[in-house]
Amino acid sequence: MGAFLDLVHLRWLDLSNNRIKAIEPHTFDGLTLQHLFVNGNRNVQIFPTSFSGLATTGLYLHDCALRHVDPESLVQLNFTLRYLWLNGNELERVDRRLRQLFDVLLHLRLGSNPLRCNCWAVWLKRFLDESPVVFQGAVPPTCLRPRALKGRRFTNITVHDLRCRVINNTYSLRSPRVGCRLLLRACLSLGLSVCEHISETARPKFTKFPLHVICVRGSIWCRRVYATSMTSVRLSVTLVDL
Repeated sequence: MGAFLDLVHLRWLDLSNNRIKAIEPHTFDGLTLQHLFVNGNRNVQIFPTSFSGLATTGLYLHDCALRHVDPESLVQLNFTLRYLWLNGNELERVDRRLRQLFDVLLHLRLGSNPLRCNCWAVWLKRFLDESPVVFQGAVPPTCLRPRALKGRRFTNITVHDLRCRVINNTYSLRSPRVGCRLLLRACLSLGLSVCEHISETARPKFTKFPLHVICVRGSIWCRRVYATSMTSVRLSVTLVDL
């Protein structure tokens, strides 16, 4: 924690290509930088509080083989961050919660990621159309999937190209055929709570669901639980193919 705390005059910190495995929480606590380079550290683990206490204008996380970027790890930088490089990673999707950070950036790089270009990417396409100058000078985001859009840059597609395959069906919450992933989609679609009064204490009178989904106040839980009460409704939902 606060490994660089004594370096009060430090403005550029280059940790690139060092085989760093993880950036521990609060590593940069107290630092005010112009640029922080973490690029080239393949598969580096970034925690939600890795950049807590840091103020920096530029953050460079390209070529790190990142499969996911937790918005919590970056949005706390939105008061100072203006340059963000996430290109050359393994990102299939960019979390929509990053929009509040993207809105304050002067430059953003997202190219060379295997993006899944479906309805979940509509927000990113709209952001690029509304703020093209932010991507100026960099390779635009490019689609890897679906096959019909493979290799297409976001600058060469429209929001109408970003579609999800629709599946219409009705599922019972008590049906053993309903899996975690399927109910997760249903909960996200409807914003429903499918379980009530959750207890983790095994009691014979409870109905046991070896694997079940709990959707409570917008949070999705998939784990072994015992439910004291189940909603008896059936979900008639429109599901999207992720």
